Order: sequence, then structure tokens, then C-alpha cells
Amino acid sequence: MSRVALTACLLLFTVFILPAQQKSLSIDLQIRKDSIFIVRDTWGVPHIYAPTDEETVYGFMWATCEDDFKTLQEMLAITKGMNGRINGKDGAVTDYVVQLLDIQNTVKQKFDQTFSHKFKKILQAACDAVNTYATLNPKEIIIKKLFPVTPYEIIQGYVLGTTFLSSISESLTKIFEDRLPPLDPGKQYGSNGIAVHASKTNDGQNYIAINSHQPLEGVFSWYEAHLVSNEGLNMLGSSLLGAITLNQGVNEHLAWAHTLNFNDFFDVYKLTMHPKKKDWYRFDGKWLKLEKKKTKLAVKLKKWLPVITISKPAYYSVYGPTLKTKSGVYSIRGVAYNKIGVAEQWYRMGKARNFSEFKKALEMQQMPNMNIVYADRYDTIFYISNGLYPKGRSERYNWKQLIPGDTSETLWSMEDFYSIDELPHYLNPECGYVYNTNHTPFFASKEDCSLDPKAYCRTMGFQVRHFNRSKRLKQLMDTVQQFNWKLFKRIKYDMVVPDTVVFITSVEKFLTIDTLQYPDLAESVRILHECERVGDTANPNVALWLLAFMDLMNKVKFDIEFVPHSVETPIEVYVECLRNARDHLMKHFGSLRVPFGKVQRLRRADKDLPLPGLPDVLAAMYPKKRKDGTLAPESGDCYILLAKIGKKGIELESVNAYGASNRPESKHYTDQMELFVNQKTKPMTLEKEAIWKNAERIYHPK
Repeated sequence: MSRVALTACLLLFTVFILPAQQKSLSIDLQIRKDSIFIVRDTWGVPHIYAPTDEETVYGFMWATCEDDFKTLQEMLAITKGMNGRINGKDGAVTDYVVQLLDIQNTVKQKFDQTFSHKFKKILQAACDAVNTYATLNPKEIIIKKLFPVTPYEIIQGYVLGTTFLSSISESLTKIFEDRLPPLDPGKQYGSNGIAVHASKTNDGQNYIAINSHQPLEGVFSWYEAHLVSNEGLNMLGSSLLGAITLNQGVNEHLAWAHTLNFNDFFDVYKLTMHPKKKDWYRFDGKWLKLEKKKTKLAVKLKKWLPVITISKPAYYSVYGPTLKTKSGVYSIRGVAYNKIGVAEQWYRMGKARNFSEFKKALEMQQMPNMNIVYADRYDTIFYISNGLYPKGRSERYNWKQLIPGDTSETLWSMEDFYSIDELPHYLNPECGYVYNTNHTPFFASKEDCSLDPKAYCRTMGFQVRHFNRSKRLKQLMDTVQQFNWKLFKRIKYDMVVPDTVVFITSVEKFLTIDTLQYPDLAESVRILHECERVGDTANPNVALWLLAFMDLMNKVKFDIEFVPHSVETPIEVYVECLRNARDHLMKHFGSLRVPFGKVQRLRRADKDLPLPGLPDVLAAMYPKKRKDGTLAPESGDCYILLAKIGKKGIELESVNAYGASNRPESKHYTDQMELFVNQKTKPMTLEKEAIWKNAERIYHPK
């Protein structure tokens, strides 16, 4: 199984799978385009105003198409199951997973009873906007079969996306690659969410940092917008490109951030197969036959060859989707692909006016995972390790490991899971702040306010570890008696790697390399001893450390708790990694001491800027090597929204890595880059008068 192919699905929230046989809903929908106003501010960010929520969503999807129709289609091709037409065999792997999960039938069966009539109108409005744009701009269409889009397909995409966000890719990867156990999560980029109560700030406002770490560009990057209607919608924030409402942000009353939680949302079962009868497995002392379906995969093998269609069987046991490998037959089971209402839950979260209404939206329990960090103007802060955790898991088993697939004792119900109130959460802790950096939910505030993991059933599978970011954030937050805005921002942009975390301590072994045995590394080891692990662009020593670290992380495998499979990695591995880092710097820069900003660069069009940030620091950056020897940001800090919210009103500032548009001809293709690399932000507002007064352009969708 190609990890690249599965990673392409990992952070997928969005929107479209397009089976040709599905039809649009029969909804009486009147979209008055001349009542929809798209107001572009001086940074090109769209502020959408309309009388109804559905008309606002129409304008939002129209603006999305204007800014990045190409990337939206690339995402659409992945979620439709047409990735093989673009990316050949690797793309066909994701196409197979789309069909294996059978989300189309689940959506079809549950659609009518899950969604309100109002939200069905919103879904149809989103489809109408995308389809109309495609009709009016046929030269921009990549694959004609992607259109038209229907409401069913939007929901299928949400379900597929949240299923992968629940870490199903880890289960699939280890099965396909016959690595059972242990589990290798691959690249996990993480996010930050921080909220400080007004009682801990010098201006009496509540502070929140919304700081999800996503790819800086491409199909999983953030898109900033502001949605306003006469029906109470007034939210500014971000969505993953193609989502029909915002996934995180702020309205007049409250704000929230998401971070991924790497808890146990999927179980893997090994089936006991019949020794003679093909496709028969044992269950409760009886032999049952695997259900078999055919999938059709369209694959483009070469650019100059036509697309070919191949058939591959998909199997199902009583547990769920099933895969055959050389080492055995395995099934996967999770709630995520059985819940289809997350799109409406996000919509209702965005319209909530206070914590009670926000919690009521959470109680819909359609979001299968993701932490939430929350603050509102009424002096409420909140954190929850949100997710759908099955109640029926027997304590006899370690559910993070391989589970026997031959007994009803391990077949838990898809409809019986822990309520919101039963999950780890913090509501206005006395310590005055909450935070999450993808680490354990049991350390989300000062130690005196932390939760006891023994109070929760161990079958829920919560993480128990810190990360570098959480350790560093704890160091910084615990020492503050009273926060001010400048200090809060300085903490968010911190770039120091602490020395106290298990995940990183293996790196200390670089310092133990015997320079008498390896004299060619004497200077390199001396630099590492001198190195302050700070991702500042002026730091002359950190590039060597980062390159050695990147190489090491590619060689050491980690499990779901990010614990190395073998902490005692041989010293020869460290020697090789440091030598590779040394050779890289000498080849491309002629020195081992190079200002970090010369090595890590943010580039787009004619701009080429020094870029700060390191892996797993608060101002995180996860780079990859370019051919010229520089490092290109792959993921990390990208869209950042910082808010003060309280009785004095709301103050907002944000920044995106590049700009509001992904069209090279737009001036907003690169106009936020200088702000981003200098860790600065642009002021934003929810106030209509200020937005319209300073607008760059005001117009209606066509």
C-alpha cells in the first residue's frame, strides 16, 4: 500500500464523491443572485452577505471556485474515486478504499432522516453554485465527469473525510503492508488550540488561538472566508477547500479551534479462516462466508495511453470492510463511516450564540473525532477530547492491538457510544486556561486542574503522552500569573524545542557520537553541542540539527502513541544521519554553519523568503528537501486566527501562508507571504460597515 496515496486522504474534510446514477434532491430552492454580495477586502478575503443561509452558502461556494477551482476539482477527483485517472496506480489505491468503505449506500439510506429541510436547502445551494460555475467556465474543467455535483455526494465526501481524520489510514496502511503489529502512523502534523479565561488576562478579554497545522497549499490547505446572513449567520474563519460552511473560527459570540486527537477510533480484527473452504471464516463457533462485491477502478498507466478499467473484489465480514494479505485476512470497524451528519453539526456550531447552544450542537454527536478548544464572550472557556467512542468494547482486550475476529464478544454496536458529558473535558478550570497540541487530554491545563485518566474506561483508547509542543506550552503557560496580548502571541509563535520529551530524547544520541572513532564528524558534533534548538531564521547551527533529525525520523518507526519501536537505535544510524546532513550542507551551501533562513525558504511566483519554524514546535514547520538543497515547507503553521472575545467586543487578526487566491494572475496569490514569514498578522473584523467601506470589490455571483 502506498503511504503517499493514503496520506493524500488523511486530513480530508471535504466534499464530493460523484456516482453518475445519483440525482439531485427535489427541493424548491430560489437563489436570488442579485441579493448575494461578495465583498472582497484589501487582502482578497471574501465576505459573503445574503438574506438567507442558503444564499450565503451559494456565494461562499462561488467565491471558492473563483479563488481555486483547480484544486477543488483535484479534491473532487480523489473523493469521487477518480484519482486513478490522474495519479495512476497510487491513485487507484485511494479509489479502491472509497468503494471498500461503501459510504455511498450509507448516505443514501440515512440521508432523509439525518438532515433538516433547511440544511438540505443549504446543500442544494452549494451544489448549484459549483455546477453553475463549471457550466460558465468549461475551459477550467479538468474532468467533465466530475459534474454535476449533488447533495448526496457532498455528504459522502464529508463522511469519507472525517473517516480518514479518525486515523483509518493507519489501520489500512498496516494491513496492506502486512505490518501487524506494530502500527506506524506516518507523518502526523498536529495542531494547536489555546484558550485563556478573562480572569487571567490584563484587559478582561478571553483569548483564543486557532492554529491548525495543515499543508500550506494544495487540496488540504485552509481557505479563509466570512459568511453572513439575515438569519443569524456571521462567522469568520477557515474551511478546508470545498467544505460548504466554515470548520473553525469565530462569530459575534464565540470561537473554536480544532486539533486532531490520535485516540483509538478504529479496530482491526484478524479473522480465523476455514482451512479448506475459500472465503469462509469462523464466528461464534459457526462458519460464515465473506460478502463479496466488485469494484471498478479506472487507471491511467501512461500519459499517452487511454484510461483502462480494472475490477477488484471488496470483501466484508460481520465486523466490516475486510482485506486479504499474505499474513492473513483482516477486518476494520469504526463509527466514523456510519455517521453522516457532521456537515450540519458544523453549521449549527457556527450559528450557536452561547455555550449552551454550542454544546447542544456537540450533542448531535456526528463528528467522529477531533478535539475542540472553545472561548466565548460570556467568559466561558472549554476543551473536550471529542469523538465517538464505542461503549461495547470488552475490557478483556487491548483495543489498540490486533483483536480476535471470531466472537461476538468483540463485535460492539455502531450506535452505542459515550455521550459528550462522559468524555474528558474542562469547563472553566480554576487554572484559567486550556490547550491542546494533539497530546493526551489528561494534561490540558495546569497540573492542579488536570484530569485523572483512571476516571475513564481504558477501552476508550485515549492517548497518554505529551508531545514537544505540549511540554513546551506547559512550561510557558504554567509560569504566567497574568496574560497580556503580546505575551499570548509570543507564546503561540514560540520556536523552541524542549529537551524533556521521550519523542525527542533519541536525538540526544547524536551528542554521544565518538569523534575519535568518527573524526570526520568532529566539527558536526561540536556544532550540535553548541546548537540552540530554536527555529529562528538567523540561527546558524540549527539547519545541521534539523537535517540530521529529518533523516533520523525517516529511519525510526513509531506506534500510535509515538513511542519508538526501538529506542535503542544503533549509533551507526545516528552517524549516517549526521554525515548525510553534513554532506548536504557542504554540497549546497559550502558550510556547516548557515543562517537557517537561507536553508528553509517560502517560495511562490517571484517571491523567495526566509521561513522560520521547526517540526513539533509551537510555530511548527515540517519541511521537505528541494533539488537545490533548500527546504520547502510541506505542512505546519498555515492559517492562523487569533481572537480576543469578551464584554468589550471582538478583536481579530489572522494570516495565511500565501494569500486568499490560488490563481497566479491574482495579486492575492502571494500578498500575505511577508506577514507570514515575519510572524505578523492582518487585522480582521465582523463589522459590516468597516468591511464594506474598505472593500476592494463588491459584486454578485453570476
